[in-house]
Amino acid sequence: MEDFRQTVSTIFVGSFNLNGSHLSPQESLRWLRTERRKGTTIGRKRWEESACDTESTGSSTSQCDHTTVGGAHDENERNFTSGSSAYESDFVIISLQECPTAPSSAFNTGVNHKKNGFPLIRVLSSSCTSAAPVNNEMIDSVQRNIQSALSEEHHLLADIAMGEPPSSAIAGTIKQPRWYGYIRLLIFAKKEILEKMSMIALARDCPAIIPILAPAGRKADDPSSNHMYKAHRSPDKGGVCVFFPVFDLLVCSLHLCGTNAYNIPEAEFDAIRMKELNIIAEKCQQVIGTSRTDNIILCGDLNFRVEVSNDPKDKTRGGKDYQIVHDVMRQGNVEAIQTLFQKYDRLLCLLKMLEQNQKLEEKERTDVPVLDLQGTSTQPRNLLLNLRDAFEDYIMGYCMQQKDENADNDMMMIYPTFPLQVNNMNCRTPSPSNSNELCSTLLESWDDGPKYSDKRTPSWTDRILWSKTFLRHGYRVHVCGADHKVNSSSDHAPVYAIFVVSTRERERVVLLK
Repeated sequence: MEDFRQTVSTIFVGSFNLNGSHLSPQESLRWLRTERRKGTTIGRKRWEESACDTESTGSSTSQCDHTTVGGAHDENERNFTSGSSAYESDFVIISLQECPTAPSSAFNTGVNHKKNGFPLIRVLSSSCTSAAPVNNEMIDSVQRNIQSALSEEHHLLADIAMGEPPSSAIAGTIKQPRWYGYIRLLIFAKKEILEKMSMIALARDCPAIIPILAPAGRKADDPSSNHMYKAHRSPDKGGVCVFFPVFDLLVCSLHLCGTNAYNIPEAEFDAIRMKELNIIAEKCQQVIGTSRTDNIILCGDLNFRVEVSNDPKDKTRGGKDYQIVHDVMRQGNVEAIQTLFQKYDRLLCLLKMLEQNQKLEEKERTDVPVLDLQGTSTQPRNLLLNLRDAFEDYIMGYCMQQKDENADNDMMMIYPTFPLQVNNMNCRTPSPSNSNELCSTLLESWDDGPKYSDKRTPSWTDRILWSKTFLRHGYRVHVCGADHKVNSSSDHAPVYAIFVVSTRERERVVLLK
């Protein structure tokens, strides 16, 4: 992990359930290029005004160049490296669910690292195999638009996926289940990082990157497909992961079981999700073998929900459970939304319970491993053990730092990411060549907050989790949120988190080495 910390200063992690729709160039720019500064709105206007005021008092220049302002308004912020978007980050992780396209076997990555195993391409699907993936270079607009939203310095490191192409709405019978697309993981890195990985892998005589495909879905076997999936192993749910032995880092893109029935408490669906997580952990354990890692970034549509009332009669469409949460969102009170998240979000409650249980175990035993993938036990460790929620880390960290009445509450408020009313912005997505003009246009079209469908209780289903070990290595959540302003045909909002390492900590490590 020390090699990773010295090489990677900023990490961008993004997740988006596309709901079978394509990701347009404008949506990619909005999601990946918008500058996101801690303590500012997702838009740039208020931060720019604040930055100009700061510069005017401490600089002799009369004009403020918004493209070069560092955004450091206090001493603590100056101790961190810059990086306020995927475009500026060293390491970019993109997690997609229900993606309509799979990776292509041949496309221009901008640089030829194939001799080092880059880019790594893997597909698990009955419609294409990893040996001969479908050649959809011309139709894979998702990968192309993501790549174009990043800088020329970013090169594709890995693109792995599993699933089936979206089927028509008439599908969905027992004999022929309906498919919604692929679970996909794309990782981009700057050239110097790829070269560093190759050098370390050569010195250690180990692979630079290892793919892990862990299907855990419950789709019925499709008689018309070329591949018959085993029970509880269909690729519509589960995880696609990448393990970096050179950095001792595991990255997972997940899509877990959704709440797909009424009058049923969330505990029953949580049990299914935990089984899926166990399947993924077991697969990671099998592939990684004797390696051990406690450095994990886990992201995707985890599908854990908010539940205020678990009474089955309150779990109807638009029922009491929905109304309670929806009313809190409509009122838009920051503290009420934070309380709802911290008290009734079931994933956050689960993480806190695991942490409490581990503390009790540590009192009884002193040799409890952090996360063991060595295969020393027939039962794999819980994949969520020792993971932190980026949403909570950012919200709580920001609240502790901002106490004045002039603090920007918009960044403290992360609205639920699902289920959005499709095209709820009631505006057409513009297509200007300038991304700043695009962001400004979208911001003006979105005033009253997100609109939610009554089919499910509004929840933070799309999440980004990271290991506690990153904190010990000097990383912090620089900014984190959900971008409801992306005008999409999906009922999910894309989420993002930017992790930065303290420049002071990084310099200390270099000096020690």
